[in-house]
Amino acid sequence: GSVNTQGVLQSFGQTFATFDSRATQLSITFTGSGTRPTQALVNDVASRITYASTDNAPPATVNVRWEFYDENHSGSQGTGGVLRATGLSTVNITPVNDAPTLAGIPTTAQSTIVGQAAALADFTVADADSSNLRVTLTPTNGTLGNLTDADAATAGIQLTGTAASINSAIAGATFSGTAAGAAQIEIRVDDDSGAAPVFGQYRLQVVGADAASNTQPTFSIEVGGRAISPMGPRWD
Repeated sequence: GSVNTQGVLQSFGQTFATFDSRATQLSITFTGSGTRPTQALVNDVASRITYASTDNAPPATVNVRWEFYDENHSGSQGTGGVLRATGLSTVNITPVNDAPTLAGIPTTAQSTIVGQAAALADFTVADADSSNLRVTLTPTNGTLGNLTDADAATAGIQLTGTAASINSAIAGATFSGTAAGAAQIEIRVDDDSGAAPVFGQYRLQVVGADAASNTQPTFSIEVGGRAISPMGPRWD
């Protein structure tokens, strides 16, 4: 059999049912417009129905209620009108821990000046199913400023709390380069549910103060023992 993109079920190219799938309900109508929906076909369709949860914090179980109507409106199947059969299936759900995410790190090295605090780009962290995160920032060839270390006993700057609070702290962070040359900030993000940590690297290029600013050149001309600038006195 096959599933048509228009909500039609077919067997050997012949339509035997239509279906309508919504958020909380799946309805299948066995029409027999192209081929007769035999019991084998009906059972085969029922056995292929699946359930999946998109909830990041799903319940442990979900009950799925089945209802089967014989559509005996005309009485062609006998007396008694439309009859139905019902059933209940319990779906056990095993949650999957989503790993945290890290976004917004610049793709090129940020230029900074030795000894001067530079604001960092507002990179952010997130986690779909964990409310508490730990971010470790470990700088090389420089220091981080405007951040409160949550664990002074651990190497690097530790930021803990919700993604929103950590992102707010990152937005105010600064970096001061120690010496001219390459620098970086190693970033590690952990959640509170044991997912594999996520790593990132924020690259910087530290330049000396002299190299950072272009000073306008000057010169003077000596006339009659006096040094004058080009904008000084004129002799006609």
